[in-house]
Amino acid sequence: MTSTPAAPLLVLALFTACAAHERALEAAPPAPKPAAPWPTASEPVLRVGGDREARVTSERATKDGEELVVWRHDRCAIDTPLPEGYPAPTPPGAIELKLYPLVRRAEVDAPKSSTGAFYPLLRHIQSRQIAMTSPVEMDYAAEDDGALRTQSMSFLYRRVEQGPAGATDSNVVVRDREETVVLSIGVRGPLGPEAFEQALAALHATKAEHPEWLETGTVRTFEYNSPFVPPADRWAEVQLPVRR
Repeated sequence: MTSTPAAPLLVLALFTACAAHERALEAAPPAPKPAAPWPTASEPVLRVGGDREARVTSERATKDGEELVVWRHDRCAIDTPLPEGYPAPTPPGAIELKLYPLVRRAEVDAPKSSTGAFYPLLRHIQSRQIAMTSPVEMDYAAEDDGALRTQSMSFLYRRVEQGPAGATDSNVVVRDREETVVLSIGVRGPLGPEAFEQALAALHATKAEHPEWLETGTVRTFEYNSPFVPPADRWAEVQLPVRR
């Protein structure tokens, strides 16, 4: 009676075990991808694209007897208070995911011109002794051909309790905007059509890298400075509301 050598049997056993292990790996479900970044109340701003080195600084200052935070980036500055709870402005060239809290807004719907909307809004807050905040917000709506048109201009209340929602004043309506997450890019200089389109294209390119981010509303812009600031030093943001 001849016996089978032990070495070939060991090799056969190892080969069989390896093949079974490979089949088990092929049958196993793929490992879940790590969750995409998302802002939270404790971390409301996440840098997700654009210039990742761009930074803003802040300093305490006094204006008209009131203490406030002044935001700076290079020669750009914002010296009008933001609404309470609003995150820091996005530096020009950077792209961020940002969480904004509920805010109360005085709006003029479908303004024919920025001047025609600005002065009714200014009279509204002055008549209620509400201090000016920054930014001025512009919301846009898509036409049937895909072109964007101005939907509304808004002044933002610094605090929700400064006046009731639903109040009307001529063609100004006070509405709340619920907590919102946006994909935002900072812009330096005049926010004309070309700069607007370039900023929007950069946002869409970044969003395309994250198919789990879905658009939830219309494009909006934040303009932080008054017309008296030199055009080259003006600071703005173009934002795209998103959700997971």
